[in-house]
Amino acid sequence: MKVLNKIILVIVFISFIWIFIGSFIYGSSVYYQENSFISIGIGILIGVGLYSLYKFIIKKKILKKTEFIIFMLYILIVTILQYIVLKNLNVIPSWDYGVIFDNALKYVNEGTRHNAVYIEYFQYFPNNILIFCLMTLFIKIGTLFHVGALISIEFMNVSFIDFALVILYLTVRKMYSVNHAIFSNIITLLFIPLFLYSPVVYSDTLSLFVGISFIYLFTFIDKKTICKKNVFISILIGILMFIGKSIKITSLIVLIAIFIKYIFSHKIKNTIFIFMIIFMSFGSLNLVFNKLIVNNNKLAFQVNDYGQYPYTHWLMMGIEDIDADNTGRNSYGGYNEFDYNKTRNFSTGKEASAYNIKEYKNRLKKMGFGGYLNYLTKKVVNTWSDGYYFANVALNINPINETNLRNFLIKNDTRYIGIYFTKGIQYLFLMCLLLGCMVNFRSNNKEIDYIRLAILGLMIFLLFWETRSRYLVNFIPLFILIIVDFYKKIDFDKKIDKMKRSKNE
Repeated sequence: MKVLNKIILVIVFISFIWIFIGSFIYGSSVYYQENSFISIGIGILIGVGLYSLYKFIIKKKILKKTEFIIFMLYILIVTILQYIVLKNLNVIPSWDYGVIFDNALKYVNEGTRHNAVYIEYFQYFPNNILIFCLMTLFIKIGTLFHVGALISIEFMNVSFIDFALVILYLTVRKMYSVNHAIFSNIITLLFIPLFLYSPVVYSDTLSLFVGISFIYLFTFIDKKTICKKNVFISILIGILMFIGKSIKITSLIVLIAIFIKYIFSHKIKNTIFIFMIIFMSFGSLNLVFNKLIVNNNKLAFQVNDYGQYPYTHWLMMGIEDIDADNTGRNSYGGYNEFDYNKTRNFSTGKEASAYNIKEYKNRLKKMGFGGYLNYLTKKVVNTWSDGYYFANVALNINPINETNLRNFLIKNDTRYIGIYFTKGIQYLFLMCLLLGCMVNFRSNNKEIDYIRLAILGLMIFLLFWETRSRYLVNFIPLFILIIVDFYKKIDFDKKIDKMKRSKNE
């Protein structure tokens, strides 16, 4: 077990040192060219400042009343930031977000989807059906209070984001202490994209609570006995598993990492019992959802015989065709309109899949081993070193109005202030991840570092899949956990005191 954990730490370190070094060679975005040395300087300065703040907070005795006041102040700051962003950086729903919104609005207003634009969309992409249901529900509730549809779903979005931040706080509090939880709030405020995505209602933010909730719920599992509490928590995990699968599949990577940890570190009988309850809960809810929603004739999700888009499509789109004119491309392995239309033009998903596999092999052959490795390096750097997580691009698509804040953050040359700052925070996370691997490698930890394992799993998945840096958004709570954990483990004052005691003895 101890050896396995060390192997995981080594793989994580090698993988992310590759990204870290590559970020000084390749740009983090094709939309701008930034100086990575400025960003890492900012990251180091913030890191040092955070350590001083950490030492100040960790020494304080915080009573429950004080904790409540501090947390309410934190929520107030979050709410103000979200309000500022929604007022100044709002956008007209477009791309997938727009299609789902238009369908939900039409269903609320007309009670049908039969005349909706892009009627086949949910058949092709059933992973967005639950988001459609959520939007429909919130728009319908909004009409009862004479609230506009866009405001209703944006309220839904910030509610999901805030819920994730509350779960993050509770998780850090339970894993470490109240002091560490308050420290995590400060780190959260540094991750600007958490607030910039307030007007963009899609799977990245709606799944934000899923991964961190898996971690939180598993902290309540009784590892020694089979009890009623374990049954209840396992049912909740099964429900959460269904939500993750239905909104954003990558959130389940966290659950897989936890499963691996449990298989290697807990009693087989207990583990099998917990897994069985989880999958029964998940399966039951999935069955009911398919029966009542997915196969509902009134909702008309099934339109023709094509079926859903084959998974091979996203693998093919995850690798560039170097012989094609890619002038219109906006990321390595990102959305490609030509690839999208090509897959859609086949009669069935099965025919499209055969083409996807053939085209994938052709693109690999064209690149060769060296070319493909170089391409993957650009792709992984493009995904993992963009501190904005694509928020600046998403907020520039169909803006509702031009404001001073939009011009400052997105339009004018001043946008580099945001670029350097957000990338500096991303560098801070990467440094904590890498240095944390080194610290943990030297420790006598016998349990799998499942949080780093989950982050590694996401990196590997997005390395080959169609990707954007925004696909990291729902993992931000885990990034914050990594930073908190690192500061906890490098308590220099305690180490110095220990050395002094050893000398005196």
